[in-house]
Amino acid sequence: MRRLLFIAVLFLILTAVEAFGFDYDKGPVSGSLGGYIEGIGVAPTIPSPRENPTARIMVDSKTDFGKLSRFAFSLRGEYDGTVLDPQTNKLFLDFDHIYQNRNPYLSADETYIDFYAPKIDIRAGIQKFSWGRLDEIAPTDMLNTPDMTNPFVYDENERKIGTPSIKANLYTDYINIEAAWIPRWTPYRMPHPDERWFPTILIAPESFQIGAIPGFTTDSITVPVTAAYPDIDLPDFSFENSQAGIQFTKSLGSWELGASYFYGYDKLPVFSLPVDLSMTLNSLFPLDYSISADVTLKPELYTIQMYGLDFSTTAGDFTIRGEAAYFHDRCYMRELESLMEEYFTPEENMELITQFIDKFLHDPELKRTQTISINPPFIVKKDSARYGLGADYIKGDLTLTVQAMQEYIFNYDKKVLFNKNGFDTNFTLSCKYALLDGTLEPQISAMYGIEYAQFLIKPSVSYAVTDNLKVTVYALILGGESDSLLGQYRNNDEGAVKIRYSF
Repeated sequence: MRRLLFIAVLFLILTAVEAFGFDYDKGPVSGSLGGYIEGIGVAPTIPSPRENPTARIMVDSKTDFGKLSRFAFSLRGEYDGTVLDPQTNKLFLDFDHIYQNRNPYLSADETYIDFYAPKIDIRAGIQKFSWGRLDEIAPTDMLNTPDMTNPFVYDENERKIGTPSIKANLYTDYINIEAAWIPRWTPYRMPHPDERWFPTILIAPESFQIGAIPGFTTDSITVPVTAAYPDIDLPDFSFENSQAGIQFTKSLGSWELGASYFYGYDKLPVFSLPVDLSMTLNSLFPLDYSISADVTLKPELYTIQMYGLDFSTTAGDFTIRGEAAYFHDRCYMRELESLMEEYFTPEENMELITQFIDKFLHDPELKRTQTISINPPFIVKKDSARYGLGADYIKGDLTLTVQAMQEYIFNYDKKVLFNKNGFDTNFTLSCKYALLDGTLEPQISAMYGIEYAQFLIKPSVSYAVTDNLKVTVYALILGGESDSLLGQYRNNDEGAVKIRYSF
């Protein structure tokens, strides 16, 4: 019923859309109301979890109260085709869960009020920040968490989740300062494990092997796995758990320089891996037993500190951009295979079996099943740095952007996800050309990672049928090693059509 109601509202807005967007000016009060309606149909190239067409409504409004204040909101309504089995009847997305799993839904992407003074502006409400100079993967852009439910369809700003916060911009003749305070961390959003865009690297194996245990068994032991994916436990709502950031910018001739600092929770997900290992003993003489594991992929939160620098300048037809960020105590997840080899050594296996036998022998009721809880060191804390350079070239109807980015983990001694020997190096390319007075725009976007031979290729063609109506056709091709950031989605290649009507 809710789905039918959502579609009916979408149809009514579409039929009345010409009257929906407007500008107004009533003396000291002026503003605008606009937005777009969009539909996306996806065709996977190989069988995968189902993905229905997606419909989205975005309404943007701004109201200026003279030169003193502005109120703005962006309200998004969506029927998300990637959601397979909604488990809640709530309509609005909240700020408490990473697995929202509701469809259709409404989301207040941004809702804030501005106050203006000669040397300072203040903004309070749900807002998105834009720190740094690089596109898509800006190292210093730490204040908003990402929406990863459909990671390759929407651009960077659309993937950001607005966070309730307060921002102040101070303007002086020498330097400009932006300070932000976020009272409570806003969770990133992820698809459910059975949906198409859940990271396959996080899907627990159906079983794992532990080696033979001398004196107990001569064969390796296969342990079947049952996995659970609970939602996140948020920290208490208190001043001590709030986040803060500050950014300084300065213009020097053709150079724009910036420095930033952030203290708060990492915007990217990390998970611990607690395991309940159960052994059922049928008899001691002769020995007859079975072992199973209940694995929990538990989202964790850790605070980090980020120190950043960035710049941009022009050189002829080129704009050169760069930034670097140093992270203190950033958390990384380890590669599961190396963790298992290190943790389930013959000595550790023997210790586990000894604990089981001891529990059986000392249990007065001699229960047939005993459970031992273990928590392998799946997460490691490291200092690291991310840095990159980019260049834009604009000539006539051609726009070309290239970027090179790298991560370096200091004191690298454990195999971690998405990083080899301390390095993760990626190159990006975006090239578009406007034809037919800008109505036809072919574009290609690409990314390549050296360490994992991972890649993303996204060619597209957009055609503006009218000033309001645009049709885009694109293909998405992904590849690389299965344990890489992009390669884990290598079975998710797709073609798609996107239709957007702006008002």
